[in-house]
Amino acid sequence: MKKSRVGLFLVTALLSGLASAQDFNRLEGWSLGAGYSETDYDKSLGGFDTASEGGTGFRLETTYNFNGFAGLKASYESNREEDLKGHTLKLGGELGYSYVFSDGSFIKPYLEAGYANHRIQAHGANEKVSESAAYYGAGIRFSTNYGFYVDFGADRSKMDDVNLTQFSATLGMKF
Repeated sequence: MKKSRVGLFLVTALLSGLASAQDFNRLEGWSLGAGYSETDYDKSLGGFDTASEGGTGFRLETTYNFNGFAGLKASYESNREEDLKGHTLKLGGELGYSYVFSDGSFIKPYLEAGYANHRIQAHGANEKVSESAAYYGAGIRFSTNYGFYVDFGADRSKMDDVNLTQFSATLGMKF
């Protein structure tokens, strides 16, 4: 009797372990990435006409995907040019359909929208611009079945004094 209980316990433990083993869902959960950012301004700051390039820099982002369609996103971008430096903090969401391939990787074109705070300062000038506004954009993300992803995106904000366009390329990992 004692041997049958031990055997039953071992079989149950083995089967429950196999039943609880789940395939890692690449379409849901947190991701964290870092990459390249380029900013274009349309503003005159301290006598400098900045109607073109606002500089290049780095981008940090995190995303929580609820499913293969919707997600929340937060990012920080720091850009520097010869005459300008800028920082952008964004919080928003993205919508797009994930096309899953047979090997488990996927591609997701998406639209995004949210709220952004931009801080811009011209070198050698006292004028600083710090404004917040809605932003909108589009992008595309390719994710491998190992959890790594590459994301390319562009977004635009239109504020009272500044029109801002940002382009980014990000490399990250899904957790």
